Amino acid sequence: QARIEALQNSNPRASAAAVRASALAGLGIAGTATDADIANLRNYDWQREGLRNGSLQQFEASLRGGNDKTTYYISGSYNNTDAIIFPVNFKRGTLLTSLTHKVSKKISIETSVSLSTIRQNAPFGGAGGGSFLGNIAFAGATILPHNPIRNANGTWYGLPGSGQAVAGILSFNPMAVNDFNTSKQVTNQMVGNFTINYEILKGLRYTGKVGMDYRLVQTEFYGDPRLDEYFNRRGFGSVNSNWNTNFLTFHTLNYAKTFNKHSITALAGTEYRSDINEQIGASAEGFPTADFRTVNSAATPLGATGFWTGNKIFSIFGRLGYEYDRRYSVTFSVRRDGSSRFGSNNRFATFPSVQVGWNVTNEKFMERSSNWLSNLKLRYSWGQSGNDQIGNFDALGLFGGGRQYNNTPGIFYSQLASPTLRWESRTENNYGIDLGLFKDRITASVDVYKRVNDRLLLGRSLYQTTGFTSFTDNVGEVINEGVEANLGIKFIDKAFKWRTNFIFAYNKNYISKLYDGLEVLPGNNAIRVGAPLGSFFVANYAGVNPATGRAMWYKADGSLTYNPLIPADQRLSGQTIPVYNGGFENIFSHKNWELSLFFNYEYGRTVSDGQVNFMSEIGGRAFNALREMYDARWKTPGQITSVPRPFNGNTDFASSGRFTGQRYLFKADYIRLRTVMLAYNLTEYVKKAKLSLLRIYFQGTNLFTYADYPGYDPEFVGAATGIVPQNKNLTVGLQVGF
Repeated sequence: QARIEALQNSNPRASAAAVRASALAGLGIAGTATDADIANLRNYDWQREGLRNGSLQQFEASLRGGNDKTTYYISGSYNNTDAIIFPVNFKRGTLLTSLTHKVSKKISIETSVSLSTIRQNAPFGGAGGGSFLGNIAFAGATILPHNPIRNANGTWYGLPGSGQAVAGILSFNPMAVNDFNTSKQVTNQMVGNFTINYEILKGLRYTGKVGMDYRLVQTEFYGDPRLDEYFNRRGFGSVNSNWNTNFLTFHTLNYAKTFNKHSITALAGTEYRSDINEQIGASAEGFPTADFRTVNSAATPLGATGFWTGNKIFSIFGRLGYEYDRRYSVTFSVRRDGSSRFGSNNRFATFPSVQVGWNVTNEKFMERSSNWLSNLKLRYSWGQSGNDQIGNFDALGLFGGGRQYNNTPGIFYSQLASPTLRWESRTENNYGIDLGLFKDRITASVDVYKRVNDRLLLGRSLYQTTGFTSFTDNVGEVINEGVEANLGIKFIDKAFKWRTNFIFAYNKNYISKLYDGLEVLPGNNAIRVGAPLGSFFVANYAGVNPATGRAMWYKADGSLTYNPLIPADQRLSGQTIPVYNGGFENIFSHKNWELSLFFNYEYGRTVSDGQVNFMSEIGGRAFNALREMYDARWKTPGQITSVPRPFNGNTDFASSGRFTGQRYLFKADYIRLRTVMLAYNLTEYVKKAKLSLLRIYFQGTNLFTYADYPGYDPEFVGAATGIVPQNKNLTVGLQVGF
């Protein structure tokens, strides 16, 4: 019905019969079908087919031992998870070994090696390749439900050459797509560290560490020739190997001295890090059959890719601390960091900091309060730190290859230089208080901060006539102001125990200035002075004209329009960074029983949900739609609703698109029961079996979420087209210690 209305509204001169026939043909329904025939069409539950009960298996074991000179630790784990979305799964195995040995009274060494391997299958439309339209998390809800899933013999419906057609925009069988295609990734990682400690003099210690983090990521994608997209190509395959080598070494001298009521600590050190990333890949098409799935068996190589990139960081740092009588403390520190990501004149920057504290509890005038005030400490800190998180070569003018000139291989100017690019710096002022009452039955801490990120690293737009669209530059300043608080209460501390913890955070962030005195960053209207970073700056939605059913928006002067101007009529309409977040936990225990519940929450975050937007089209294209949108759509003059009339292509006459501006934004506030755990310690069997621990537990994760949010998951980040939502997990576990 919505599709018929959409076509009729976009072509009001067409006869009702012609519109109906056209709409039914586009939906794969015979043009002669009556309303009764349509009502009797069988619906197929694609979501039930593609979504399933997932499973998780987790095994962990560890062993530790040694003597007064040598200690060792060995642990291993295995995780096997089948996600709720077909065909996603995840397997991980890890092994960790560490060894500590005292060579002499002055020298000790430590070494550790961590090995891990991860194998995972992604849905079609995931990172491995393909469009999100084929991801069953998206397609299962949006495909027209009268399309059959399987044939009577169990084969997939609608394959090429079968004479069967899948109706609608999603004109393929997404279950077949995810069954036949391959999208997998294997990650092998090794992290090794060696540390030496040498006590030069009493109180003076040298520590040196060398570490290596090596990671190889191999991805494979295969598009099966039995499917529409790859049928004419006789299949498509691609492989990529990406390896990352991260080398780290640091060396420090630590000094500590206590005399009378004075305590002095000092540290000086240097650090060096090298991060190298390389990748090669190949793709091909034309496979003899679907049984041949490796790139080397394809008839037509398509191309090869590869790159090398890397960066280096060198730092020197120092810290000096002084404490008097466990009452007053002050710490000064400074570090000088150098990054290869910046030009030769701006690679190094200096970042100092200072911390002071007053432990009021240890003052003599507080002795009379010791029966109820167990801790009172005041803190203040000021400090700077740097950010170099940009591309490895963003400061350089670059030339690229892969082009031809006059049938001869050539190079081209691929990136504009940014010679003045320098470190982004963050300056933070923090005021804090720590409090303990009644022998710490009640504990609390509060921090009030202001963080100023100066010389913000972002893309700066250019006129395309220059041959470039943007370059990285220091474009402005962002300020974050907020409060972080923790409160812990031991309500009952006897045989039965009840402990509660509250976590609260408030953060206000806004852009305080841009380069050259600009109020708005060219090319990005959402980045403007006074607005939060991560803002939506769009036209405010005014609802539907009751007389015509057309969507309306507010102009800057408050009047109504069908075509808001950009940027004149745009206004701040939310931000992607939450204003409030936190959690609260309750822990109960009695004898051998333990029960814990942890809730977390976010408030003040706004998002756009791509899947909800698709399913709100209600006839604009041949998709399935949300029932609540369908029921609320405008149908008759005088109707008051927020859902405009269906219109083919979703853009009404002389109007902006129906998803312009604020209408596609949603509040992502939520409260979630993150974890619940009930455990029982089998102490009566521990001694009999000569064990140190025997514990059985039941754990639930994400069991309850309160949110006025229309999509899968209010915590998602991204476009939300085919996301795998966070699962509700129920776990039974056994812990055994020897």
